[in-house]
Amino acid sequence: MRETFDRRVVPDAILHLLRRLGAHEDVRLAGGLALSGAHLAHRKSDDVDLFVRDADGHRRAIRVLQELVRADGGRAKLTCLLSRSEPRDLVDVMFLERAGHPPESDLELALMKDAGMDPGTLAWLLSQFPTSPLPSMLEPLSEEALRRYRDELATRMKRLATAVRG
Repeated sequence: MRETFDRRVVPDAILHLLRRLGAHEDVRLAGGLALSGAHLAHRKSDDVDLFVRDADGHRRAIRVLQELVRADGGRAKLTCLLSRSEPRDLVDVMFLERAGHPPESDLELALMKDAGMDPGTLAWLLSQFPTSPLPSMLEPLSEEALRRYRDELATRMKRLATAVRG
C-alpha cells in the first residue's frame, strides 16, 4: 500500500467530496479508484465504488452524498456500475499481476463467488473482452500490449480448464 493516496487518479473535487462523506458515514473506498490511488498508481479513475456495512448505511450514505453534491452545485460526477466488461477492468488485472498477484491465485475465490464461472468460461469471456478504449493511464500502456495480455491470460485459463477436466 502506498503511503499517500495518488492524487492524479481522480480530481481533487471528488477526493474532497469523499472526505466529507466519510466524516458523516462509515464508507470504504473500493474498486479501481482504491486500487490505483492507494496501491498501484497505474491509471486514472472515472467512477467511485464505495462499500458500506448494511442497507441502512447505504441509505444514509446516499442521502448525505446527495446533500453534499447539492451543496457543491452538483459539480461532482459519480458512476456506480454493478456489472461491466470494460478495458479498465482488464487493465487492473494486468497491473495486479505485474505487482505479483496473478489471477490464478484468486481463481478459487472467484469460483466460490460465482459458481457458474470456471476457467474454460473465463477463457472464452477473455477472448471476447474489449481492449479499447484504454482508460486514462498514469503508467504507459498500449492497446496492443493489453490485447497481448488478454490473449495470453485466455490461453492460461484454457490450459487450466483442460487440466481440470483431464
